[in-house]
Amino acid sequence: MNGGYNFEVNPNLTLTPNVLVKTTLGGEGTTQAEGGLLATFNNKYWVGLNYADGEAGSLLLGLNLLKDNSLRLGYSADLIVSGKEAKAASSHELMLAYSIPVTLKGPKPAIRTPRYRK
Repeated sequence: MNGGYNFEVNPNLTLTPNVLVKTTLGGEGTTQAEGGLLATFNNKYWVGLNYADGEAGSLLLGLNLLKDNSLRLGYSADLIVSGKEAKAASSHELMLAYSIPVTLKGPKPAIRTPRYRK
């Protein structure tokens, strides 16, 4: 289950807390929780922190390349805090994401003309 919300602090700053809960419904039924906070500045630059329950912390940096936020470029650095059996204590990731803009259309408004009035 994943959830989050955009809090507009002012016209130039939006804070987005998020939470993710993962589970394996098999025999062991292990559950893992992750949480984070993303700050977006001027609807263009973003920075954030994430923490995976007992495993790793992450720093996120990025920017929106287009005005409609459909093209995003980001960087993430993870630091392992437990489970040292990983090959390295940290990892780095680059992200390039494109979202296809969708315009939602509602029902067509009724056109009222005197021709059909009684």
